[in-house]
Amino acid sequence: MSLVRSLRIRIAVFASVTVLAALLCLNVAVTSFISRSGDARVTQRLHAAGTTLLTFVRAEHREHPAEGWPAAVGNALDEWPTGADAYAVRAADGALIGARGNPDLVRHADNGGALRMPEAKDIDGARVLLIRDTITPALTVVAIGSLDAERQEAAALARWLLLSTPVLTVASLGLGYLLARRALQPVDALATSITALDVERLDARLLAPEGSSEITELSDRFNALLERLARSRQRTRRFVREAAHQIRTPLTLVLGEAGLQRLAPHASPDVRQAFERVLRAAQQMQRRVDDLVLLAIADAGEQPPCADPVELDAVALDVTDLLRSRAMALGHQLALGTIDPVIVQGDEALLRELLLELLENACRHGTTLTPIRVAVSAQAGQAHLTVRSAGAPFALPHEQPDAFDETSHLGLPLVQWITRLHRGTITVTHIDGDNMLTLTLPHAC
Repeated sequence: MSLVRSLRIRIAVFASVTVLAALLCLNVAVTSFISRSGDARVTQRLHAAGTTLLTFVRAEHREHPAEGWPAAVGNALDEWPTGADAYAVRAADGALIGARGNPDLVRHADNGGALRMPEAKDIDGARVLLIRDTITPALTVVAIGSLDAERQEAAALARWLLLSTPVLTVASLGLGYLLARRALQPVDALATSITALDVERLDARLLAPEGSSEITELSDRFNALLERLARSRQRTRRFVREAAHQIRTPLTLVLGEAGLQRLAPHASPDVRQAFERVLRAAQQMQRRVDDLVLLAIADAGEQPPCADPVELDAVALDVTDLLRSRAMALGHQLALGTIDPVIVQGDEALLRELLLELLENACRHGTTLTPIRVAVSAQAGQAHLTVRSAGAPFALPHEQPDAFDETSHLGLPLVQWITRLHRGTITVTHIDGDNMLTLTLPHAC
């Protein structure tokens, strides 16, 4: 889930950075637009006012032509409303005829080179606009308007946008995380389904949520991987069975021939001893081959049903009797403790193999100070199979659900695998110099 969370954070950060970049671009665009719009409004206002002023001057001159153009300009300016703008009227040669308006702006109109300027120009935060009249005599109105109000409006908007940018960015980060969380819910569901898959059951398949083509494609590819793994495991199982058959066939022949030659009447004592050694080595080899085959089957994911009723006490009696002679050859004695009649649900062959491994382990690694004791008991709905032997304390190898500890002997990993198949537990304790290996299994229903 950490990967998903990290992906959510990355998506949220990416969305937040995108929003930040978009807000910065929007701030620049809006500020620039507001500034240009304000300048355009000032220009339109000045142009309209300057054109109207020229009309008034012409009208005053037509009414009082004898008074001349200076009087006409003066009368028009006297009637012109005062305000934040300034207006000046100049003759064709650039001579100032009259001016009216904001004193701070009139000084720009007093500039003798005003007529040589472009028709629109900004000077010291003021827009200077020339409105020329082509009627003789040519008059020019110099209209000057302050840009401070529009610029202050644009600056205030820019400040507001700038201050809102980090707030919106943080909000987009949280919103992006929530949206990413919702968008990645199919990924969470797929991860949960993958976690629920059992390594021993490769026939299970993932179900992709509806309406998510990307997740459907991912689940399809994962299902294809599971299909390939299932086919590979099937091939491994077939190989294990075939290899077990090919190995056991010549081994059975060796055991049979060695047994016959050992009992042949014409054989000399030396020959009989030689075949006895061959027979013991072949029997030991058979045990190791059986162990290896079982380990290979377990590692390939084989799952025996383990559903038959098994008399655990009978298994203990038979295996103890079967291994008694081998234990004596190794200097050990086998003894029976309490043997309660107990029936468990499982696979009899595997349970026999488990007890054989426990006794073999006791014979190989235990001391001969006390007999190896086998006991079967029933308590609280559970069956207990115990093998007690003298020896140095040891621990069970680390058990992994899908692999065996490569550093341990074959026997104990086999015991753990068989125990797991029967839904039981196995423990080892050291009491008074003795190791007690206890298999606990549930009673048969």
